[in-house]
Amino acid sequence: MAKVVYRTYAEQIPLTFNTVRASGINKPVGGLWGCRNSEWWDWCQSEEFPCADKYFEWELKEGVNIYTVDNENDFVMLLYRYPHVMNVTTGVVPDIVDTIDFEKMWADGYDGIELTEEGNDRLHFGLRAGLHDFKPKNALTVQLVNDNSYSTPMLLGMNGWDVPSINVFDPDKSVRIISNLKKQKNPRILSSPVEGVEVTLGDWGGLHVHN
Repeated sequence: MAKVVYRTYAEQIPLTFNTVRASGINKPVGGLWGCRNSEWWDWCQSEEFPCADKYFEWELKEGVNIYTVDNENDFVMLLYRYPHVMNVTTGVVPDIVDTIDFEKMWADGYDGIELTEEGNDRLHFGLRAGLHDFKPKNALTVQLVNDNSYSTPMLLGMNGWDVPSINVFDPDKSVRIISNLKKQKNPRILSSPVEGVEVTLGDWGGLHVHN
């Protein structure tokens, strides 16, 4: 079977990569983000969000262990097995454990996590019902929790991912880069308030200014 080729939008190919850290919206910080086609570019176009007009392609090395989120059960299993407790004193998400500890996933042998197209469709706008309406099928691997811990009628889901995509926790170990930078067709150029300065869209969230 042919290997999956992913692409990452960036102004340059990094010599080394940062490893993963947990974050508060079920979205890793660090690692290497990628998508199977131009999903990230297309989303940035539709949302007028900054994005580099170049990308490089890569594939996973042999034996890499990626956790796939294809449905609610896959997502809820992660919440049970790898809960990341937010500081409830901030009032951001009170009284619930609704984030994933990606560093713990990595320590347990997972090399990354991929949200599929179907998973994104099902989880992008959160879980519409309470957590316990989606019991993981393999109950033997589930940590028992107090029902009162999950008082919200809707969980965050994976909205922060924006599009179907993959995050590799330790890219230097798990990824093989297979292309040089390629130019995205029809890049957007932003208008600049300063005469003689061109502003192009930066890599996954940054602007690059050219004199």
